[in-house]
Amino acid sequence: MTTIVKSLPNEILEFVFIFAHPEVDVFHDEYFGGSSTWTLSHVSRRWRSVVLGSKLLWSRLLLQGRPYHTLQAVSLISRLCLAVARSAPIPFSVRVTDLEESDSDDVVPDPDPSLTHRNVWERGVMFGPIFANAYRLETFLEEDSFIDSAYRTLSLFPMPFPALRVLQLNGEAISGGIGEDIHIPRIAPVLRKLHLTRFKLDEEYQAMVFSNLNLPWGQITHLTADCCNFEEAETGEKQLLHIQMFLNNFPNLQILTWLFDEDKEEEEDWDVGDVELDGKELKTLNIRGMNSVTVPLLGRTRAPNLQKLQLDLLDGPYAQDWQSEDSEYTTSEASQRSWSPHIWEPGFLKTISNFIDRLHDKGSMTSLVLHGFYDLPVLDWIQQLPNLQVLSVHLMNRALVKYLTWSESYRTLPFLELLTWSFDSVATKVEDQRIVKMVKSRTNPTPSSVTAPQTRLIRIRLLHEPQDAEIIKKSFLVKYLEAVTLISLEIVDLEDIEWHPLRLYT
Repeated sequence: MTTIVKSLPNEILEFVFIFAHPEVDVFHDEYFGGSSTWTLSHVSRRWRSVVLGSKLLWSRLLLQGRPYHTLQAVSLISRLCLAVARSAPIPFSVRVTDLEESDSDDVVPDPDPSLTHRNVWERGVMFGPIFANAYRLETFLEEDSFIDSAYRTLSLFPMPFPALRVLQLNGEAISGGIGEDIHIPRIAPVLRKLHLTRFKLDEEYQAMVFSNLNLPWGQITHLTADCCNFEEAETGEKQLLHIQMFLNNFPNLQILTWLFDEDKEEEEDWDVGDVELDGKELKTLNIRGMNSVTVPLLGRTRAPNLQKLQLDLLDGPYAQDWQSEDSEYTTSEASQRSWSPHIWEPGFLKTISNFIDRLHDKGSMTSLVLHGFYDLPVLDWIQQLPNLQVLSVHLMNRALVKYLTWSESYRTLPFLELLTWSFDSVATKVEDQRIVKMVKSRTNPTPSSVTAPQTRLIRIRLLHEPQDAEIIKKSFLVKYLEAVTLISLEIVDLEDIEWHPLRLYT
């Protein structure tokens, strides 16, 4: 391996480093272990030359913790200035997050919150190097509840960000008083992607927050609502009307992502009323949630030009008590049990069928991702979408394998490139061989005529539970698929995926 690395040209080595270390962890040395961009620069003279000479390697900064009110801030701010300078003149991005819980013992306690003038000064010191290069800042992400939130920082230091295209705000970090107005259209004229985390989006809060933010509603094309609360303050009911009010503010949305909290309260029915969500410009719709929110959203959304539908169902057919730590069943035992259908399943299946039927052209749909659907009859939907390029299902059952297998007499999904499904640890060798036969038939098809489409499957992704890590390495299926040289096989542990697997398809 060492010989191979040494033989790589500097250009390839640079991209290897970028892939291995996508972010520059500015506060690395002071707060936790592991490797960083600075570590790479101390391996050898050649590596140091590659690291220091790469602007891309320094263009994505990670700020963790709250260290800047201590004497240690001097070295950290110097390092931050150095990292920002090394990326010049190309655009750079910043991601702000809290320390991991395991590292919280090493953090110096926060200063007295009553020292507002001091906090303002410290805030300016921390973000000073970033704001001094505001003309190059392309992405500003605030993922966790940070003591000095992006919202508060922007309100205290209003300045133009002419290159800012992606902004993430965290509602938990916004106080009840909201703070000063931020005229985002003026300070970020090219903003396109907005990510809102843990905002309260009832009618009263929407009016208060978004009047202060002065959002450029018409120019936002990508919107993510992550664990936002649409609950009526007085009654506690979840109002689909609030989602409608919120969504209708963005007339030009092309990509919409709803990520609802993995909370049992989501099982409560939503108050739908006479609501219709107009998504005529939508090209991609991602929803992670319980059926109680997924059904009304899909049932009331009109997205006739949709190209990608990606759903993660949190309470699918097998999402029962055996999945918890207290379950008396193991996963393999539970998978062999026969569960009676949920009472909501027929209505849920009908809702998605109606949603697909409302498409102007079913041939426009290129991606169908269905996580958590297990053995629900999804083949009916797949058969209606002839031009799918990306398909993700839970089970690769016999009916689906038969449908996907290439035949001289018919063509099915001729443009399919990426196929994802969950590894079945109790599948027989015969079932695995049937899947391999299907894969081989789609990697090197023989069309019956010159004009016939030539399907070529490019990538297979196998998802597996953590307890199946050793089983999947020794399985017949993996051994057979690895022998198919024309595909890229990717094995993904579900434990390694961030809290929603739809990110695999972004």
